[in-house]
Amino acid sequence: PHSAASLPDAAMPEDIAWPEPLTDEVVEAAIDRLLRRESWETITIKIVLRMLEAELLPAGSDAPLKPFKKYIGTAVDEAMARITEERKAAVSFALGQVVWAKMSGYPYWPGRVVKPRQGSALERQVRKERDAGGEAWLVKFFFSDDLLVCPAAALESWEVGCGKGWREAPSQSTGSKLREGYLSAVGRAEAALREPA
Repeated sequence: PHSAASLPDAAMPEDIAWPEPLTDEVVEAAIDRLLRRESWETITIKIVLRMLEAELLPAGSDAPLKPFKKYIGTAVDEAMARITEERKAAVSFALGQVVWAKMSGYPYWPGRVVKPRQGSALERQVRKERDAGGEAWLVKFFFSDDLLVCPAAALESWEVGCGKGWREAPSQSTGSKLREGYLSAVGRAEAALREPA
């Protein structure tokens, strides 16, 4: 049997084991992947459990992960702390840089770091985030031209996002208008990258 003991404070029940073929490492790697692609604003342990079951267990499995809820909750907390530290240590973003930005309810979307208009509410919001000790940038999204103040945790460099496969369209379950907008945004971002500096 596979024990779940790599997180000492997780209070794993001793009389149960991970369903085959799961191990601590497999579950923790899946949690890491999930947290790197999903918005943290709306994530709950219930959602994490459901997503892990869908990703890791065979269809129709009768071995839910609910008995592992406390362990998974601890693993999520530790992964969030680790990812946050990684993102804080990440390279700063420059004006004009093409990036991937996360807006609640959408996949990471291509955008460009822009300078807020002097004296604007957006400039005050960026300053407020930075004064509070965080890093924040104003991003203008390709395709929609929407503006969003993004903390460091909601941004990835173009290269990192492409390495994660984000240039591909979202899944088929995503609406066709969203998919079309996404693909158009990726095309516009790639065109912007080809522009002379």
